[in-house]
Amino acid sequence: MELARSSASYQTYSLQPAHGGRPVHGVRFNASLLASVGFDGTVHFWSSFGEFENLAVVSCSKRPLLQVDFYNRGKAVAVASADGNVYLIDAGEAFALNGALKGHDSYVNGICNMGEFSVATSSDDYTVRIWDTREDSGSVSMIDLGREATSVAWSDEQPNQLFCGCLDNLIRCYDTRKLDAPSLTLKFHKDTVTGLSLTPDGRELLSSAMDGTLAVWDAAPFSARGDRLMHRVNHGLPANDSINDRSLLRCAWTPDGRFFSSGSGSGSEFVVCMWDRKGQPHRAFPGHAGFVTEVAFHPQEDIMASCGMDGRILVGGYRS
Repeated sequence: MELARSSASYQTYSLQPAHGGRPVHGVRFNASLLASVGFDGTVHFWSSFGEFENLAVVSCSKRPLLQVDFYNRGKAVAVASADGNVYLIDAGEAFALNGALKGHDSYVNGICNMGEFSVATSSDDYTVRIWDTREDSGSVSMIDLGREATSVAWSDEQPNQLFCGCLDNLIRCYDTRKLDAPSLTLKFHKDTVTGLSLTPDGRELLSSAMDGTLAVWDAAPFSARGDRLMHRVNHGLPANDSINDRSLLRCAWTPDGRFFSSGSGSGSEFVVCMWDRKGQPHRAFPGHAGFVTEVAFHPQEDIMASCGMDGRILVGGYRS
């Protein structure tokens, strides 16, 4: 593997070769690995320490893979695919494809773990589904949003709340014990909600959207705040009609919940920016030459990874 040092002022590595230089749509850490997914239909596994060695490449589909998350205490990954399937891969020594969960009728846009063996997925078929990864007979539960579902977020500290982003610009929260209607609807964004992320305690929700904004919400089960909107950040220009500009740019909190970051698009010069939890600018990291689709943070170390439409994966430290 070739390691190319970026020109950024902090130590950064460009992981190459990655996905044949095609767009990289998602990255996610566990304690020892970085997983990435891309347009080429493969999952790449990298060591998350030292020289970030490329450990394995697993082919899943002839269609793009759109997001990835670890489950089963980091021992496996679940992958959202444009072919409508959810692929399951062993993240141990074998790095073997363990099959696919089938049930969606269109693109699976987003995915998040929901505990040891459960994952939630969002799809263009208007549904969010909750799956038991030990079963291959279909999803355990289904939510019909009435429009394309783009993103999902869950926290084990608030296990009865599942947040869903949608093409209708709304964020809905469902009580996992009663999925027939949302328990909460959040309104602020003026365009499609592309990413959702919860703080480790599950009490604050971060959202990103194609209107060029990020929002921080009070996500506690009970709140005295009326609209629950705590902070807003203008980040780039609203999306236009180009394919790249309509990409699902994701957002993420740092593991301590003190800072957040997001993918970047129009008007951002493709810089990865970080803000504190009140929405004040913290740091900016250059290095990409195209839209940044997702940013991820290591659960234990001060390491971040970003990926983008330029086919690059950049990894480095993010503390001052």
